[in-house]
Amino acid sequence: MCALRMLLANIPMDEPFLRKTLLDMTKSKLLDLSRGRVTIPDTYYFMGSADPTGRLERNQVVILLEHGPLYCPKVLVYKSPGLHVGDVKVFEATWHEDFKDIVGNGKYVMFFSVKGERSVVDEIANSDLDGDQYWCCWNSLIVKEFKPSDVWKNNDTVNKCPGNDEACIKDFRTIHFEAFLRARFKPSQTMGVAANSWQAHMDKYLMLDGNDPEKARLWHVIGQLVDTYYEAVDADKTGKQVSVHDSCRAREWPHYMEKEKEHGNKQMTNGLDPRSTDQLFTHPVSA
Repeated sequence: MCALRMLLANIPMDEPFLRKTLLDMTKSKLLDLSRGRVTIPDTYYFMGSADPTGRLERNQVVILLEHGPLYCPKVLVYKSPGLHVGDVKVFEATWHEDFKDIVGNGKYVMFFSVKGERSVVDEIANSDLDGDQYWCCWNSLIVKEFKPSDVWKNNDTVNKCPGNDEACIKDFRTIHFEAFLRARFKPSQTMGVAANSWQAHMDKYLMLDGNDPEKARLWHVIGQLVDTYYEAVDADKTGKQVSVHDSCRAREWPHYMEKEKEHGNKQMTNGLDPRSTDQLFTHPVSA
């Protein structure tokens, strides 16, 4: 905003502060593009909430925008960092008058159905409604090309760790303090390794030709990484020791995942290094 005001005031672009501001903005935009971050119309992030009316069906959501509810027959909903293809679900955005007295002038929120044995949001990357934010899209160009998939199911037979219903407050504190010590001093790297390897393998998978035999192998590895990731998420509940198999670990990385110590943090965008944006302002131009 400051740079825009300076430009509108006909301040020359070679003015030191304005020049630095424009360079910083350019570098930031180029870095976003190098990582695939683009602005898409008709997409939002919403805080999820449970349907207080009990009226919504499992395939329905209520989305409140600036000027009222959204009516759309097909809305895509996803929560990061979901890795399974079934973590993107399709809903119908609708509205019930019962919400009016409850939400009042509320806006920018999404309500999910509470019907069914399994929470519908649990089918979206094992999420819940304790503050999670969901990506929503009703962009027609994207929605019409989307093909829904089955949700992820845990085929593991490991049950949750048995609890002691008669545990006293002292035991409760001890259990949680031990959990804190493990998380603080012996943190598990499994989720991070699985997620990063999944992203690297998926990037390579999407770049391969449709007839390339390597795609079948990569898809199998991706499936294993998805299972490993979600098992690691629930490891504290199940008590299972989870690790990423060596054969599933990524050895090659796309340019936007390159590490600073290995590659000097050089990010490339179609051959343009975001750090070299001085070339865009080599010749001072007066506004």
